[in-house]
Amino acid sequence: MPDAPSVTDLRLVPAALASWVCCAIAVGADARDVAILGVTLTGVVVAALASAARWSARRRSDLVRSDRAGSWKAGGTALGTAWLTLAAVIAVTTSCAVQLHLRQGGLLGELVAARAVVEVVGVVRAEVVPVPDPWPDPDLPVGTAADADPATDDGSASDDSRRYRTVVAVEQVTGRGRTGGAGAGLLVLGGPQWTDVPYGTRVRVSGRLGTVDGGELRGLISTSGDVRVLDRAGAVDRAVTRLRSALLEVTDDLAPDARGLVPGAAIGDTSRLPADLDQAMRDVSLTHVTAVSGGHFAVLSLSVLLLTSLLRLPRPLRALVSVLVMAGFVLLVHPEPSVVRAAAMGALAALGLLIGRPSRAAPALGGAVVLLLVLDPWLARSFGFVLSVLATGAIVLLAPPLAEALGRLVPRWLAVAVAVPAAAQAVCAPVIVLLDPAVSVYAVPANLVAAPALLPATLLGVAATLTAPGFPGLAGVLAHGAGWATWWIAEVARFGAGLPGARHGWPAGPAGLVLLLGLTAAALVLVLGAHRVPSGRRRLVLAAALCLALLLVPEVRARVLGVLPDGWPPPDWRAALCDVGQGDTLVVRSGPSAAVVIDVGPDGRAADDCLETLGIDRIDLLILTHFHADHVGGLDAVLGGRQVARAVVSPFRAPAGQVSRAEGALGAAGVPTELGLTGGSGQAGEVRWTVLWPDRAPGGPVQDATGQEINDASVVVLLEAPDLTVLALGDVEPTAQDALLIGLQQSMVEPPDVVKVAHHGSANQSEELADWLGAPLALVSAGADNTYGHPAASTIDLYRSAGSVVLSTHVCGDIGVSGELGGGRLRVTARCLG
Repeated sequence: MPDAPSVTDLRLVPAALASWVCCAIAVGADARDVAILGVTLTGVVVAALASAARWSARRRSDLVRSDRAGSWKAGGTALGTAWLTLAAVIAVTTSCAVQLHLRQGGLLGELVAARAVVEVVGVVRAEVVPVPDPWPDPDLPVGTAADADPATDDGSASDDSRRYRTVVAVEQVTGRGRTGGAGAGLLVLGGPQWTDVPYGTRVRVSGRLGTVDGGELRGLISTSGDVRVLDRAGAVDRAVTRLRSALLEVTDDLAPDARGLVPGAAIGDTSRLPADLDQAMRDVSLTHVTAVSGGHFAVLSLSVLLLTSLLRLPRPLRALVSVLVMAGFVLLVHPEPSVVRAAAMGALAALGLLIGRPSRAAPALGGAVVLLLVLDPWLARSFGFVLSVLATGAIVLLAPPLAEALGRLVPRWLAVAVAVPAAAQAVCAPVIVLLDPAVSVYAVPANLVAAPALLPATLLGVAATLTAPGFPGLAGVLAHGAGWATWWIAEVARFGAGLPGARHGWPAGPAGLVLLLGLTAAALVLVLGAHRVPSGRRRLVLAAALCLALLLVPEVRARVLGVLPDGWPPPDWRAALCDVGQGDTLVVRSGPSAAVVIDVGPDGRAADDCLETLGIDRIDLLILTHFHADHVGGLDAVLGGRQVARAVVSPFRAPAGQVSRAEGALGAAGVPTELGLTGGSGQAGEVRWTVLWPDRAPGGPVQDATGQEINDASVVVLLEAPDLTVLALGDVEPTAQDALLIGLQQSMVEPPDVVKVAHHGSANQSEELADWLGAPLALVSAGADNTYGHPAASTIDLYRSAGSVVLSTHVCGDIGVSGELGGGRLRVTARCLG
């Protein structure tokens, strides 16, 4: 007799989804409102349960005496699922209310909101890592470049001191004459002195507080002073630090790729990963190799289970050994929230693959989601959590039917091998485009080909870590073995990234998510439904052709993207603020395929891609407002293959390293360059430009320059197109803004139609300048995931009170502006308005 088909148990799915939605909303609310909601829900449930108990007893008695007992059982199952969902919502709501109260109340919350200068005592709870230089010096080793200067508050690099980041679990905070306890984490941005502070050390540090966007961290503290060590790390933390340091020592003599990949695959240390390899791995979706993810835990747990099975250990002992190994690995890579989440998701993925019973793994996944949300409600807004759950759910629920469908065309082993990465990519890709609006065309084949190397890379790397302190010779042999495995991963990444069309731009924001989700769903329906009709093979071919056409043929893709509401770019655009992340790129059209470009964003191709999409082949005028990396980092990409007639740059030659790089790039491209000082003007195609600030080259030795001085030396320029005037404020601070206002009033310059708000919309703004400008449209360029609180709510309110419509790239993506079309009204095209 054939086995009955398995039925997936989805009873915990509603509880998980409801908890997720509840947390996502609640963490942005007031603690008191969430507490009231929790109490109300609890009261309703208690009253309903009391009433339902009496009704259920009578109803069951009646049904037992009839032949409808099966109907009662089905109804009871549905009712039980509903009660379970309500219980989960109450649990997460209660947890959220308590944690919000602790987060929003107390002295630390007040001081973070005030951005006060404080002194904190706490324990280091993350590895100290360098803040990446967006434009590194090619002559310096990876991981030693100059890093972000907190004085700029924008992630730009300083040549004077390297910047590092870590996390401190705060125990006590002192500020503005008050001292109080605290139980929250702060992101720390500091100087080279932090490199000698091991994980687990208790420290005292002073600095200025800032805000971060939700999550488990309460805020950030930017410091340039010394770190005072109060107590050294505990025995466990010292042992873990020794293991991690020893692994780096035994991998020092490996080839550059292996030197970076072996620690990454073993313990998630990416400090020595070559920048080009890192980008290649991003292009083919192989970053999970060096991020401590569910894959690491799945490899370890399956290996342990296999080994204990070969040793014929009893089942309880197998479980105990597996738990101990997983716990030890968590300690090795540090029990940060992301690691704990990966451990839970990796264990569930391994369970689903091992037992082959998605009906058991699905409720385990739902239960894990509820439990993790109770422990940390802010996970509901974490992209990492979303991707972890989606990837695990795809492996558990989508991979088996996908493997069954593919098994009709290819051998079973190949179908399973393809189904796992294909399922994970299918459900994760629509979310990833919200973070990075691009599609990795070769993600599935790259993961399929690289997968055999992940097992030895992880296991040999972990073994090298454990043996490195006591047996460095053996550890070196193991590390070289892991290096051979990571060589293959690097080759796959670079080969895949080098193929034509490896990375395709995609619409940003919700529109891109919906489009990719719809196309993915259509392809899955074709594949999964192919075996139900005689033309199944043809449907599979059609699904593959659909995916290839949309991703590989630019003309087809352009037609699909062109039917989106408010298609980009608008045909009559006059100005555009490009979404380049935490940086600036403003474009004003000066001819059919020409433009004036102000700043070129951070390192990477974001600004170049925007210009290409806008159809800009010639830059009539390039203005580099100042030399911070988030404004000049993308210069090489923008200059490549594009004619630049003229450049205007800041007169303040700092930071020195980036001045040298920018001038070198401009010189190599043969671009005539002049300093931007008040009174400078000219004609660039159809656009008249006038420099309004600075009125002189700021003095002082370059080596003493602070981030604020560099910002205040930003070139402020007024652009006058035939039907639009745009004022770009660079990153000037309030003092410079006030001086600029005096100059504007004295010269009788008319307020512009559009103002590009200074310094990514930071809180440091001149109220008088904003009021005087009163521009119809105020644009802000800020990254979606920046940790600086840009744009500040106070700045948005300031410009709104002055009568401006305020739009920011961190919400709207690319923003297009058409000129005064009939009646003097601006027309704006942005996905946040679609």
